Amino acid sequence: MHLLVRDAALARAPDGKPPPGAWRAFLIRTAHLLESVVRMFNTKDQTMAALALFDEERASLDVLLLEADLVQLDADALEVLVQATASEDAEALLTARVALVDREKFFTKLRPRASDCYGDEDARTAASINSLANVYTHQGRYEEALDLYGRALAVRRKALGEGNPDVAMTMNNMANVYNILGRLEEALDIFGRALVVQRKALGEEHPDVAGTLNNMADVYKTQGRYEDARDLYERALAMFQKALGEEHPYVAITLGNMARVYEKQERYEEAQELFGRALAVQQKALGEEHPDVAVTLNSMAFVYEKQERHEEAMELFGRALAVQQKAMGEDHLEVACTLCNMAIVHKMQERYEEALELYGRALAVEQKALGEEHPDVAMTLGIMARVYAKQERYERALELFGRALAVQLKALGEDHSDVTSNLNSMAIIHDGQERCAEALELYGRVLAVQHKTLREDHPDVGDTLLSMAIVYEKGARYEEAAASFASAVEVFEKAHGDEHAKTVAMREASDRVRSMANADAETTHIQ
Repeated sequence: MHLLVRDAALARAPDGKPPPGAWRAFLIRTAHLLESVVRMFNTKDQTMAALALFDEERASLDVLLLEADLVQLDADALEVLVQATASEDAEALLTARVALVDREKFFTKLRPRASDCYGDEDARTAASINSLANVYTHQGRYEEALDLYGRALAVRRKALGEGNPDVAMTMNNMANVYNILGRLEEALDIFGRALVVQRKALGEEHPDVAGTLNNMADVYKTQGRYEDARDLYERALAMFQKALGEEHPYVAITLGNMARVYEKQERYEEAQELFGRALAVQQKALGEEHPDVAVTLNSMAFVYEKQERHEEAMELFGRALAVQQKAMGEDHLEVACTLCNMAIVHKMQERYEEALELYGRALAVEQKALGEEHPDVAMTLGIMARVYAKQERYERALELFGRALAVQLKALGEDHSDVTSNLNSMAIIHDGQERCAEALELYGRVLAVQHKTLREDHPDVGDTLLSMAIVYEKGARYEEAAASFASAVEVFEKAHGDEHAKTVAMREASDRVRSMANADAETTHIQ
């Protein structure tokens, strides 16, 4: 890693200014290696140590960024520059990359200084705004990211012109956020506009054009437009192969994307063939023990699991785990993810104790890396609770659901879908044990959140009303059961139509329980 710092120093001329293209050449050469290295660091202790070093180097970083001619660099390269040249101990400094909040502070600080030096309408000011938007995207602060991308785009258009590749890059960033938010048509529109700019500025077969085609294909895949997605992936693949060679990591990424389309179509043999080709490229280009190799092994294992080829899936998951543990350490979150994948295989085979052991190991990693009150910790607790419920160990299941719920309420708020999912699961357990009052109380909390967060005719609302009606009927509370069934009928009529099987079944149940309620009332009157 110290060689990277040496190369960075050599890229500067004797007068301290970077010769034309030197920084870009350095960054292109090292960006992939830096990405791999930063994945190795994710524990709190490592992050805190890195932040201390980051603070020490902040002044020199500011000077470097404002003196260097960075207008040609995209935002991701800018971040690599920040990390690779700030200190002689680059490896330690790289751990700061996982501390997104600190990166936010840095780019927030850089933006006004860039504005002061260059003006609000300078391309270098836009670069710092774009970088801060990237940070917000990684943090899940999507609306704030979109606002900043919009501002960066406006500045770049004015400073560089509509046809500049940096304009297309910011448009790509915006479209990716729209894709994450599920605003797929908006994403496709912006990707299409970026593609026009890139083709005109860079040529039809430039790797950036291929990257945008890849992004558009991702959207098509999400929409279920698998043939359209596969067509774009194939075009992107041909471009990458021609521009970068058959054994470039981008070729492997695109092969993997194509494989996932076949997987969605349940064309598993074709998916495995493409994953195998991607794996071969990665192993040759990146080495046998690179984290990306583990990602592909995991993907191949999932395809086997979907075919119920459990032993082959476990063998590949095991290989992925070994790679991750060696490359990133026992306590990395990617290790926890693979442990959970292996647990799923055991769970599907009803080998619940083996599944719980692996989930427990994953939980310990998550707690160490993320802290006790992170939503991912709550998710694993909830999954383990469901395994205990499968074993009919209901009190233990309720205990873990309770722990998960406490974390989720604090981290996510009472209206989050993960909260309602666990409340619903707890209600089902109470219902199964004839604890009607507890079940109804929990279903009531679920329904209250659904009324706030979902439209009134959402099928989930109808399902909760149905669950409550069944519990009321079990408790011989026929009037309340009839009312809940009737409300469920209204929802299903709006959601599915009058003649849908579920609507008809609910209407029949409502009529039956209404008759029981009337009979009960008559009996009470006679008495």
